[in-house]
Amino acid sequence: AAPPAAPSGPAPFSSEQLERRAKAMVEEYLDTHDMAELEASAKEIVPRAPSKEEVASTLTATLFSASFEKGDKKRRDASAALAALCSFGLISSKALEQEVDRQLGAAEDAVMDVPSYSLYLAQIVASPLLSRHLTLDAFAAACERHGLHDSTSVPSLKLVTHALTAMLQAAGDASDVRAMLSSSGISLGALARAGSVEAAMAPAELLVKLGVGWLDPEGIFAHAAREAVRSADPRAASVTTLDALLEAKGSCAVLPWAAVGRILMDEALRWWVEGAGGHEAIVASCGSGAAFKEAAKRLLSQKGLLAKYLGGDSGKQLEGQVGALRSVHALCDSLGYPPELLKNLFMAFYQVDVVSEEGLNAWREDDDESVANKTKALFQLNQFFTWLQTAAEEDDDDDEQED
Repeated sequence: AAPPAAPSGPAPFSSEQLERRAKAMVEEYLDTHDMAELEASAKEIVPRAPSKEEVASTLTATLFSASFEKGDKKRRDASAALAALCSFGLISSKALEQEVDRQLGAAEDAVMDVPSYSLYLAQIVASPLLSRHLTLDAFAAACERHGLHDSTSVPSLKLVTHALTAMLQAAGDASDVRAMLSSSGISLGALARAGSVEAAMAPAELLVKLGVGWLDPEGIFAHAAREAVRSADPRAASVTTLDALLEAKGSCAVLPWAAVGRILMDEALRWWVEGAGGHEAIVASCGSGAAFKEAAKRLLSQKGLLAKYLGGDSGKQLEGQVGALRSVHALCDSLGYPPELLKNLFMAFYQVDVVSEEGLNAWREDDDESVANKTKALFQLNQFFTWLQTAAEEDDDDDEQED
């Protein structure tokens, strides 16, 4: 009789052996952060595992369980490992989605409160979300499917906003997270309404309330600017809010100063036009110097607010003036360039120190193409500079006569 065939390789792992090996690998990685060793060890066990799918599910479950209640750093490390193992082809998107679904299903029996559970889970999935091995849509759908509740909101909202914040912390840059959210089918407003958050709340206020104001800094700042313009009081809480938003830690601190100037002027001009009786009334006032001067009084009542952020000659203030002048140009372009309207607005803002000669020259050289017909605008800018030169010469003549 022929001798029995020699074993062709190491004996296969049982499911229990696979779990023990995966646990040892993950614990070693969480201590050493050696991603190359984790990859090599994971690839070694694949030939001996019952199936590649079981390797994926075991590794995923082990990374969750080994880090879940072990602190922010452990969860971030586990998140990075999940994304890496996905990119190595050792964990599939399907396996990851199944484990997220299982974790959400287990939350009902968890001892910890839902807010903590949602935060921990979000931190672990942040890197796979950023690497797109787990989509935001799939994650949100799983959150909706389980419909867990705490005393104040549904975790579908809490989990998604926690995940977005964890993604920001992992990425260090909000632009990628904003792009991923905008390309997904997720509406934070719809989730908020489902969670009984105030349905009438403005989107900007809603984002701040949810703790993700950084997703739309322009919208947040525009909302605050609108409130400040309509308060007409430099001491108002709405102005204090603008200050806070523009501080280093504010959600709007990432805004270019040109955007700050444009938004402030947009809101001031919108408020002016509304109070003056609409666009037709503004155009009609351009036929008479006295009529325009009267109409401009309302706009110039905002000089304190505008000068607070735009007046001056620092780099950021000049950048802000350029943004504000883009807004002024856009209004005049939309009205068809009424006679001298743009020139008169240049004069009005110059005389109250909202814009400077340096700011106007910077806007002249600005290559922004968001508003057409700049040649027409530059014609009226030249009219303004002619007026400015004439006024300076008249002042010189007056000084000579006094001497």
